[in-house]
Amino acid sequence: MKGKPSLPGANRSATDAGSNASVHLSPLNDFHVARGAKMVEFAGWSMPVYYRGIVDEHVHTRTAISVFDVSHMGRLRVEGDDAASLMQELCTRDLADTQVGQSKYTHVCNEQGGIIDDVIVGRHADHWLMVCNASNRAAIVDWLNTHTTGRDVELIDESLDTAMLAIQGPAAVAFVERTFAVAVTPLKRYWFVDGEFMGFKYSIARSGYTGEDGVEATIPARAVDLLLPMLFGSECEADGECRPGGLGARDSLRLEAGMPLYGHE
Repeated sequence: MKGKPSLPGANRSATDAGSNASVHLSPLNDFHVARGAKMVEFAGWSMPVYYRGIVDEHVHTRTAISVFDVSHMGRLRVEGDDAASLMQELCTRDLADTQVGQSKYTHVCNEQGGIIDDVIVGRHADHWLMVCNASNRAAIVDWLNTHTTGRDVELIDESLDTAMLAIQGPAAVAFVERTFAVAVTPLKRYWFVDGEFMGFKYSIARSGYTGEDGVEATIPARAVDLLLPMLFGSECEADGECRPGGLGARDSLRLEAGMPLYGHE
């Protein structure tokens, strides 16, 4: 075993007024505030619930392109010679035949069979990545750590060092291919591609939680200020084809599509 890291301490955070509670700030926080987003505390993060209105953003996602900040989701990197066996043991789905570039939806359960969280697990060339719900990140980290003793496994919580964007809508794939110069159309749902853009590594998965086609892109947090003007500068505007969307519309979209959310349904 290479170590049992705790949740990272170096991160952007702010203190709630009138309390000592600290909330994490997304790498896109300045982007949200500059565009007048209604910010709320959600699972320990300050996140945009809407910009123009939930109905407007819901309809726009169904007809064009919306970009949702989902950086609050947990992103846990698992590497080492025993990473595959650890994922196979702790997840309810058979991951043995998972190919590089493929993700699978599964659950992580406790010893009594109760669900700790539903997660997406992806196999990269040199590691595995588990994406979990923001409210369960600490619980999942603790659970993984309790099963690493005696294994060649390193767990790295990348949640605060990366940003995650859900680019969703009927025109989303063409937009992403144009912006990143990457082929998304050949990807099947829940498959992803790793690449490099302006010297920064990224991962683009053909997945999402809106019922629309699109992708979820993960980029380094330090690259956000450089990449945002290129990704959203002239197109992701209030009256453009590609607009920012908040968590309110993301919630109504997944309800309309019949997609349950852990802890709610």
